[in-house]
Amino acid sequence: HRLRGIKDQGAGASLAEIEYLGPGRERSRAHSHGTRATFGYDVVGQITASTLSTTSTPSALLDRRTFAWDRAGNKREQVDTRVGPPRKRTHAYDSLYRMNRSKRFSGAVLQEEVVYDLDAPGNRTSVTGGFGAGSYTLTGDDALVHEYTTTPLDTRSYDGNGNLTHRQ
Repeated sequence: HRLRGIKDQGAGASLAEIEYLGPGRERSRAHSHGTRATFGYDVVGQITASTLSTTSTPSALLDRRTFAWDRAGNKREQVDTRVGPPRKRTHAYDSLYRMNRSKRFSGAVLQEEVVYDLDAPGNRTSVTGGFGAGSYTLTGDDALVHEYTTTPLDTRSYDGNGNLTHRQ
């Protein structure tokens, strides 16, 4: 059994109707507030496109995105093609399939590039460019459970169970 719709239990009104494309993948979702989301997928089931538009006549496009994936299933690209120049994000990965670079474009113009330096287990050691640029450290037992002690944005403390106890 799969979900075919969402109803307001108190009023009994339909909030959304869902259509599927094969097992587990939504083809479309119509919302009671007058919008419809549609989705496209590649042969392995990864989303390649999403569109949100009004259900009125004529329909108005609210959001459109496309996605591209590498052979390992990592997102390589996301493009927002609503209005104006396309806004694109690209991602690059190291040989262990860990994201180590991202770029943000408006049209063909590079707006931001972020480079992530990683240690052997895959923890950030530094970030160049973008929000959160700077050094990242893990010390003592925190390193064993991949919890940062310091970042460019804060300093953190954890208890013996690994729960965050202080953030400054």
